[in-house]
Amino acid sequence: MTRAIVSRCRVFELKPLTAEDIIGGLKRAVTAPEGMGEFDVSISDEAYAHFAWAANGDLRNAYNALELAVITTPPSDNGKIVIDKTVAEESTQHRVLSIDDGMYYDMLSAFCKSLRGCDPDAALYWAFRLTEAGCDPMLLFRRLLAHASEDVGMADSSALIVVTSAISAFEHIGVPEGYLSLAHAIIKVATAPKSNSVYLAKAAAQAAVKDRADDVVPDYLRDRTFKSPNDSGTEYIYPHDSPEYITQRYLPQGLRCEQFYKPQDNPNEQKIKQFIDAVKRNKIL
Repeated sequence: MTRAIVSRCRVFELKPLTAEDIIGGLKRAVTAPEGMGEFDVSISDEAYAHFAWAANGDLRNAYNALELAVITTPPSDNGKIVIDKTVAEESTQHRVLSIDDGMYYDMLSAFCKSLRGCDPDAALYWAFRLTEAGCDPMLLFRRLLAHASEDVGMADSSALIVVTSAISAFEHIGVPEGYLSLAHAIIKVATAPKSNSVYLAKAAAQAAVKDRADDVVPDYLRDRTFKSPNDSGTEYIYPHDSPEYITQRYLPQGLRCEQFYKPQDNPNEQKIKQFIDAVKRNKIL
């Protein structure tokens, strides 16, 4: 039935305008009496280019950004309103998405699954499909931050450092050079060894808190500025007083056998497991 209806319809395919088309429309609007013609406006080529980029093929978005820039920019001493790239960026803030919500979330899902699946090529492709469609790069960076702990985690903790450094670099240099930092972070997270032990440990600890939130703090771990009458008298052992890893029980009594963080089989976590096991062998409480 749908095909029968479509066969009787006239289909119009609407394509995005080119940057040259949008710049041409903006220049006409600046001089048109019914547009910005009543204002004495000077717009730099870089500002025009940014308006066109941010509009993402939609002249209406460019008109709105231009109007906002003109009416919010105070004139100079000679009465001229000067719109440079900085003013244009402030007036647009973020590029307009040229895809619908369904496609947006599908591509974001593909990006995340590519990171988890150790495919840097696919992750880069979906990331730059999204930025080309108008997605804020900071959204991709936020996903990278999550995946650096959720999917890479203790297998390579440097992934989190690389992503946070890439965010700082992007914020300092902006686009287009900042996309190098984005690509750097994507490749790092996608090619890093994977472990979800951090995610599992977090979930297990949160579940224990919900089930056993009323367990008391052991006496020797409490602030003993004011001792409780029921204090057992067990002394806290300061770990640095021994050359060995002599430790004590830090969980409440009801959770003494719980293990939230369980190292996985990757080389880095196996080293961590060896360390934890060595500490546990000296546990005295």
